[in-house]
Amino acid sequence: MTTIVPSVIIFMNNDVSDSVQETIIRQLHIDIIMTGDAFDGYVAANDGYTTVLKSNNKRVLVIRPFDNYSNRTLADVAIYVRNGLAAVELTKIEKNGPPGFTYPVVNLCLPQILGLMGYS
Repeated sequence: MTTIVPSVIIFMNNDVSDSVQETIIRQLHIDIIMTGDAFDGYVAANDGYTTVLKSNNKRVLVIRPFDNYSNRTLADVAIYVRNGLAAVELTKIEKNGPPGFTYPVVNLCLPQILGLMGYS
């Protein structure tokens, strides 16, 4: 039986501890981690960069200041992590996305995010 691995591009604030960042990477099964500057560079060099990531079913975590909106609409979701809580907002609908949900980081998992995005 073949399992389809859904791809997702997640932006996360850069002022989280290493242990929280590692927890999120592990729980969301992230394939690629990069800074916002690196992501912006790839997008500037190749307009179809996000399409390539999606077609290869990659899960990407872009770490940048949360108040930096550069290429935010290319992300599926943005996660703001503070005090052990992860607030998730959709980014495809509008620049600042509608409020999503807030969960403890230790309980955050990809099906919750994909359910919010409308995936089954």
